[in-house]
Amino acid sequence: MVRDGLVRNPVAPRASLPGVPRIRGAAFDPAAFEQEVVSTSFLGRRLMILSRPDAVQHLLVTNAANYVRPNAATRVLGPPIGGGLFLAEGAEWRRQRRMLAPAFAPRASPSFARHVASLGADLVADLAAQAPADVALFDAVQRLALAVAAWSLFSIDMAPYDAEMRALSSDYAARLAQLGMLDFLLPVGIPSPRDLRRRRFRRRWMALIHRIVADRRRHTPVAPAAGADLFDTLTETEVARGLFDQQVATLLITGSETTSAALFWSLLLLAGSPEWQDRIAAEAATLDLSPDGAAASLPRLHAARAVVQEAMRLYPPAFSIVRQALAADRAGGTDIPAGAIVQAAPWVLHRHRLLWDRPDAFDPARFLPDAPPPPRFTYLPFGVGPRACIAAPFAQLEAVLVVALLVRAFVIAPTTDRAVTPVAQITLQPWDPPPLRITLRHPATPWM
Repeated sequence: MVRDGLVRNPVAPRASLPGVPRIRGAAFDPAAFEQEVVSTSFLGRRLMILSRPDAVQHLLVTNAANYVRPNAATRVLGPPIGGGLFLAEGAEWRRQRRMLAPAFAPRASPSFARHVASLGADLVADLAAQAPADVALFDAVQRLALAVAAWSLFSIDMAPYDAEMRALSSDYAARLAQLGMLDFLLPVGIPSPRDLRRRRFRRRWMALIHRIVADRRRHTPVAPAAGADLFDTLTETEVARGLFDQQVATLLITGSETTSAALFWSLLLLAGSPEWQDRIAAEAATLDLSPDGAAASLPRLHAARAVVQEAMRLYPPAFSIVRQALAADRAGGTDIPAGAIVQAAPWVLHRHRLLWDRPDAFDPARFLPDAPPPPRFTYLPFGVGPRACIAAPFAQLEAVLVVALLVRAFVIAPTTDRAVTPVAQITLQPWDPPPLRITLRHPATPWM
């Protein structure tokens, strides 16, 4: 129903538009993909989804200081992420952002590319020993992304902790990461029964992080990164504040979750697109993707980059950016009352009928160098503005390089025609992802 230019009841569980998959644990009314603004009321509070680019710019850039993360989101995200950069606000967020920024500056890219190429080559070799086979590639890229984040940022070998960390994370996502009615109703200081279970998870989670940090302090890395890594930087600044281990947890989980999701969705879409696989393989075959050559070759991986960018359009890691208005405001011609919960949802923006041609089609050509770039504030896979993901360029670098390495080595095919459901967690993850079939592309030289 439309009144005063607003579509009412945008979160009702109606059928999706044709071609638009539903997100498990989240709901968007079909009207949200066709209207610039949708609005409804929930528990006496206005809920709004903004899809006008100028309104999104106002919300996340121009007047970002007026919008904070809602308490309900903090209840869900706090246990695995804690008091690190992701949930910090105001002056504390600015302090943490300044402290971490050097680790993600462009000058760090060559060293990061070297780590990715080295660990990516190890993954290719492991998979080549199994091929042809049906492989749980989601598990494989999760392990890879966690290893890359741990080693490149903290010079930590995650092999001894990988299984425990991923089991804890998966358990939390399955049982405790969904918002319930009490998450909205109760003040943040009053725990719900689910909050008590989240606190128990938090104790187990931080005990694991404490153990990882203690082990790292006791042992000099076998091949430490050149110069001081982020572990050393945090040691100097965060111990006194009691935030050291929380920063480690934040960077490990957010860095690896984002990249592994982008990698899996890219590979899943490629499994149904042999022509784009061939294009990536032909391009990568002419390039040096070794640890020594990867950084120089990255700008020439046009096809792999286009596929990753299109995968992140269809399955954006930051699927919904939710803020609460501190004061009444006006964004792109839309009045926003104080206390309103406002979303700029990449899941909606990236599939919006008014913003994209054939929005539900997988078409990486949209992102090739000769294609016009998407209009500003219509493509936000990592957010935008001051709260955009600090590691976004590194996550994209990793995904592009690993896709090129894997597709150069293997032909990837689906093992089922079952649709894969995205699920709303910290990032947009696949629910019950199927294995993918891998076959050596050049059996005589299996992973070169």
